[in-house]
Amino acid sequence: MSSDHAKPIVPARSHIVSVQMLVFVWILLCALAVGNLFVARLGLGSATIAVELIVAVMMAIISALYFMHLRYDSLFSVAILLLTLVFITLFISFVIIDVKADQPQMYSGEAQEMVQIEQHVAGSNSTPPAAPKAAAAAPVKQ
Repeated sequence: MSSDHAKPIVPARSHIVSVQMLVFVWILLCALAVGNLFVARLGLGSATIAVELIVAVMMAIISALYFMHLRYDSLFSVAILLLTLVFITLFISFVIIDVKADQPQMYSGEAQEMVQIEQHVAGSNSTPPAAPKAAAAAPVKQ
């Protein structure tokens, strides 16, 4: 008995990307990671961070394209990934802005006083530095 509703059997593909391509991408990512280590050892000053971030972004893009199969997926999946990255960047930037705004308060005189006390505790046996006294009103005589 045959059925008109039977689905045709389609052989399943195990991988969209060939194993050779995945091995090549893996070797490329390893080479970029080693290159990132060499850039860190070069001592380029402030340009070191920029170069390392560029290499890290390249590695992330290559990983997403081939290991997450985004290169062969629909544009909707890519749009969802990019939207997620935009929101993560937005939230992290809010945290950075907040920390930068509070940074001058973190190193006020009170914090320096705490550092002196910690140095005293860790170091000598002499008396601790005197804490600054608040302005006290003169006692009123009656």
